[in-house]
Parts: sequence; C-alpha cells; structure tokens
Amino acid sequence: MNKYALYPGCTAPVRAMNYETSTRNVARALGVHLEDINDFGCCGFPVKSVHVETALLLATRNLALAEQQGLDICAMCNSCTGTLAEANHHLQHDEELRARVNGELSKTTGLRYNGTVRVRHIARILYEEVGVERIREAVKVDLSDLQLAAHYGCHYLKPAAAHDYFDDPENPHSLDDLIAATGATSIDYEGRFQCCGGGILGADEQTALALPHLKLERIVEVGADAM
Repeated sequence: MNKYALYPGCTAPVRAMNYETSTRNVARALGVHLEDINDFGCCGFPVKSVHVETALLLATRNLALAEQQGLDICAMCNSCTGTLAEANHHLQHDEELRARVNGELSKTTGLRYNGTVRVRHIARILYEEVGVERIREAVKVDLSDLQLAAHYGCHYLKPAAAHDYFDDPENPHSLDDLIAATGATSIDYEGRFQCCGGGILGADEQTALALPHLKLERIVEVGADAM
C-alpha cells in the first residue's frame, strides 16, 4: 500500500470539504493510505510574491514534518502542490540554500529538512502509482453519459522540473486520461489552459473573478456537465 502524508492545505478543509472527503474515500478504495499530520501549516503560496524567503521557510517546515514521519506528501490543491514541490526542488538541488533555510528553521521550530521527501498531487498519484487501468477496473457506477471539462491550472505541472516532467506542461493529458478511466468523456473547450485568477485575487479582485467567469462561460458553451 502506498503511504502518504495528506496535505489538505488551507482552503479545501473549509471551502471544499467535498473534495477532501472524496480524496480520502477514493484513496482508501484504491489502496493509497493517507496519514494526517496535525502540525502542517500554510504552504507559503500567499506570501511568495511578497517575501520569497518567508514562503520558502513555511514550505520547508511542512517538508520537514513529513520527513520526520518518513512520509512523502500527497497534496490536494494545485497551488500547494506547486509551492511545496518547487521549494523541495530548490532545497534538494542547492545545498547552500538548504543549509541557510535549515539554520532559520531550527532556530524557530527545532526542525531540519534533509531533502528526502517527494511531493505529489493526488491526481498524479492516481495517474502514476494507481494507474488508469486499475481505476477503470474499480469503477462501479456508469458515468458514460457525463461530459467533463478538465481544468489543469497553472501549478499542477509547472514549474515542470519541480514536477519531474511527469506530463507535458504545454499539452497535458493526465487528467483527461483519468476522466476517460472513469468512463466519462473529457471535452475540449477554448482557454482550457488559462489561469483561474487565484494568483491575483489579493491584488485585483475584479480581474481575478473575470478570468474564471470567462472560463466557466466557455465550459457551458460546449455542453459540459461538470468541471
């Protein structure tokens, strides 16, 4: 059984509880064991554009907590995944940076990070480690009438090096393959790779809301049942 530390992030447990519930249930059904680490904190994404070092320190603290338990991280949120994976990539490839961050981390928390943790989005775990064939065999409900619009988001595959290039960041297919494995149809729509607007919500709410509004309009136009 694959075993991970579940990183729910700040948003899902309070605004998308259905997502957390489905993640836990699907993982359990497919043999992915998710452990809770109650001391997990913010990934650092909200402050990254203001102070990179603080964001890196926040991310490293979470990586160190997972490493302390001997677990890799399963994240649910695209931004959490991207932030933790990018921080992890830098720390694993830059010993001087890791030493500097560890110096600050040990002073404030008593923790150290040695760079042994992997960070995976739940969809990547399902795609790579469970596999589409096993998912197809596990489906119990006929979803063949469903047309679904995949939203990859900006941080699911980028920066590509931090995600080990597991899918093509410019022409991805992993979410489409997972949708097909359930028996549903993944339908194309204009602007499917455009930003959701979340990254600028704190700076320009009007523009941040206009971006998903446009995306949702285009999804409705092609007759999708869900996103």
